[in-house]
Amino acid sequence: MKNWHLHHAHRGIEILYIYKGQGEIMVENLTYPIRDHTLVWFQPYQLHRVTVPSAPSRTYIRTNLHLRSRLFGASFGGLSHPAAFFPQHA
Repeated sequence: MKNWHLHHAHRGIEILYIYKGQGEIMVENLTYPIRDHTLVWFQPYQLHRVTVPSAPSRTYIRTNLHLRSRLFGASFGGLSHPAAFFPQHA
């Protein structure tokens, strides 16, 4: 397994729970460590990167949920449109 590190974003909310693993998450030019039992919440259209170095003795177990904001209607307000996060580009 190769190292996994990819900048990406999603239309909806991403919730990532790491049961077991080490690495780092970069979001908004800040880096945060990944440890066992880490919970992360990414906003819609928020560019982020998860880096998990692979090694024979390392394990990476996670649950990754993607929630589309349009499914929740008004409860998410303006989160369903990228202009809510990037008004300078809208």
